[in-house]
Amino acid sequence: MSDVNELIEKYQYKGRGIFEPSIKIDYFIIEIIKGKGDLTRKDLADLTKIPRTTIYDTIEKLIFNGKIEKYSILDRKKGRPKIYYRIIEWRNYPLYSFFIIKNHSLWCLKVSYLRLDFYISLTFLSYQ
Repeated sequence: MSDVNELIEKYQYKGRGIFEPSIKIDYFIIEIIKGKGDLTRKDLADLTKIPRTTIYDTIEKLIFNGKIEKYSILDRKKGRPKIYYRIIEWRNYPLYSFFIIKNHSLWCLKVSYLRLDFYISLTFLSYQ
C-alpha cells in the first residue's frame, strides 16, 4: 500500500497522458490497481488526479489488450451498479480450449482462445 502512495507522490500528472517524471499512463494505472486492489473509475480519478475521461480511454485500451477486466456488483440499490476494474491473472485461464457442442439441432465447435469464444458451425454430410 505504501508503494502505491509513493508512486502517486512521485509521478505528477501534467495532462494529455504526460507525467513528470516520465512514465507510461498504462503502466501507472496497472500499478495503482495492483497496489490498491479493485477500483472504480471514480476511485482512480480521485486517487491519481487524472480526469475520468483519460482514465476511461486508458482502461478501455487495457481491457482490449487483455491486461484488466471490468465487473459489477449487484447491491440491490436503485440506479446503475458500480463497475470495478481488476488485473487479469492469466495463469488462472487456459490459453485455448475446444468443445463440440450441440445447440438444438446444430452441432458447433466452440473454440476458446484467450477468454474469447468462437463458434464454428459443423455440417455433417451423410451418404447413402
